[in-house]
Amino acid sequence: MKLKIVARFLAVIVFLISACMIMPLVWAVREGGNEIRAFAYSIALGSLFSITLLLFSYKAQARDMGTREAFAAVALAWIFASFQGCLPYYLGGYVSDFTEAYFEAMSG
Repeated sequence: MKLKIVARFLAVIVFLISACMIMPLVWAVREGGNEIRAFAYSIALGSLFSITLLLFSYKAQARDMGTREAFAAVALAWIFASFQGCLPYYLGGYVSDFTEAYFEAMSG
């Protein structure tokens, strides 16, 4: 299995989710809510993770992705997207523990 291709795919997914969290951050700043820190940390952690994966998968080409890599990429994208989505719940203090935040993000 070509892990660099999977890592590149995951980097793009995590970065897009981080970019989508900018709008709630702007809204929290505008409204003066206490969610600012939760969204800012979530964006920072997601971006840092994404940049790390992009550096790891520097020369990976998407055209080399096979069926095995595609299945791994989709399964891992679901796990990482849920993790990225649970960070605002957990860091904002809306749930009592990390498992509950992860379940909320994964279940939709």
